Amino acid sequence: MSRSVRRTSALALTVALVGAGLAISSPAVGAGPVRALPLGVSLTNAGTLAAPDYTLEIDCAVIPDSGSYDFATEFDYAEIAIPLGSVVTVLTSGCTDAFVAAYDTNETRATPAYTPVGGADDGVIQELGSEWAQNSYVSLDTSEFLVSPNTQFTALAGDFPDGYFTVYAPLAVEVADPQGDLLEELTMEIPAAASADLVVADDPLYYDAFGDLELGGVTDCGITAGNHFYDEAEVVIENAGIYSFRIADLDPASQDVDFSQDARYLEDPFLALYSSFNPADGHQGVVGCNDDSDLDGVSFYYITSSGTMMSDRYSQYTVELQPGTYTLVLTSYDDETAFGLTSAPVAATSERPEKPKGDFSPTAFGVDENATIQVWYAESELAATGPSPVSGGMLAAGLALMTLGGLVFATRRLWSRA
Repeated sequence: MSRSVRRTSALALTVALVGAGLAISSPAVGAGPVRALPLGVSLTNAGTLAAPDYTLEIDCAVIPDSGSYDFATEFDYAEIAIPLGSVVTVLTSGCTDAFVAAYDTNETRATPAYTPVGGADDGVIQELGSEWAQNSYVSLDTSEFLVSPNTQFTALAGDFPDGYFTVYAPLAVEVADPQGDLLEELTMEIPAAASADLVVADDPLYYDAFGDLELGGVTDCGITAGNHFYDEAEVVIENAGIYSFRIADLDPASQDVDFSQDARYLEDPFLALYSSFNPADGHQGVVGCNDDSDLDGVSFYYITSSGTMMSDRYSQYTVELQPGTYTLVLTSYDDETAFGLTSAPVAATSERPEKPKGDFSPTAFGVDENATIQVWYAESELAATGPSPVSGGMLAAGLALMTLGGLVFATRRLWSRA
């Protein structure tokens, strides 16, 4: 099985070839600009995304005790994804009260729990059973807690809901790699000075039964109508087979993986493969695509076999391909109206409102945004008879974790820098 990389212009993307089974190192927490925490709250981390060792200190005497938080300048919670068996140390001082609750009643893989350090229950794990409904609370008589996965902890500086800080600890679960071999790993980039030239029409033909616009009518390819920033890479398939494409990492880090980062355009990345690609009509020629992988029906965060933390918003899909030339396209669920574009780096912001999917309103699109994309291959019985005739609609069969074969990447961009 041959592998090669072909560059077609001076602006060609760097393509890293990774042999099957080669482990990808886990990124360290804190890379990139750090989100501003409210007064009286500090976070330290001595571990990595996949193996966190967090300490969160909350000084309620400093947290404002009147008025609600202004999401434009502050946010009132920390979301820390941690693997099963991990804990977050929470230290409080000057707090009038505190409570713990289940982070998400749908989380069944781990029983929410906390361990007081000091007090009457010093060192004794306190499990939150079925009687602990979301937002139930009880007064706690200690100032240090070890918060386990699926636990919500809130410290109060005054009358709830004013003057408080909450830490969520959602469970991060292990996810299987696609079947077959990891054949290629490449970086695609949407630059700070990109132009939003990918047009996704608001066409009633492409809406599903739930009222979501699906790119090319393909299931699991929900996207926002409008103009999108994007990057493309030419993919020459040399061996017929089953190919899986997945986003394994983002740089700068996605806020969905590391809560301390800024919201960005690629907060909710979208990956598509075309048999023929015309950015003026993003619906046509789609062979396979995905918005949110949702590889696990319970957790929002996954840990791969290499120790990399991924969000369920990271795209992954599997297609069966014949030899031929295809175009891989990286974009976002959101169109260009989702945030303010700037051609120069901007300071980190602290806006993190809880908004519906596709409405995160990123504000920090002033730096290049990169996605690490893995391509996996598994053999199939397809005859090598030319480009795959399979339509996007026929490929809607889902997100099986599968893999890939011999191919050539040639990269080019249709955007221009200012």
